Amino acid sequence: MKNYSISVKLRVIKPEWSDFRFIGYVQDAEEERDKIFQQVKEIRRMREGSFNPAKLHLVQRVKSLYGRPYWEKLTMKNLKLDGKPSSYVILKNTPSINRTLWTVKHLIKVKPITFPYGLPKEGDYSGTFLKPSGEMFVSQKLKVNPECLLENPKREQVKMDTETLKKELRRKWVT
Repeated sequence: MKNYSISVKLRVIKPEWSDFRFIGYVQDAEEERDKIFQQVKEIRRMREGSFNPAKLHLVQRVKSLYGRPYWEKLTMKNLKLDGKPSSYVILKNTPSINRTLWTVKHLIKVKPITFPYGLPKEGDYSGTFLKPSGEMFVSQKLKVNPECLLENPKREQVKMDTETLKKELRRKWVT
């Protein structure tokens, strides 16, 4: 038998599910949500002065494209991630690319590229090394003193003589 409530005007009103909220659970969830938002706000306030977003992203495909819809395959092809499942691509951190990455976020892993020893200068690009963790190491080109080039090459050859090297290495190994 259904329970109906009668209003003052004597018309029948059916109860709705919104009337039967679990008030205690809802209030607890709202309090928990407010705590989390406050923590996020505090973290953002602390980072405001020191936070610089990465200029580049290292994007890796982690899932197969088999059985995926055509639009996801097309997006991955546009990102050049349609090859091997563990292929990497370096992309700029722009809003349009981030929007594209968001559409296939379940298929990829994104890491910011950091430069622990500073950005590469013009001409240093041949001496760079990118780790899978997203750290880009730049090794500076060696600078040769022009005065050293003018010295006598015969003297330098004696320094690197085979016998001399053997003697020095034996002496260092023993001590």
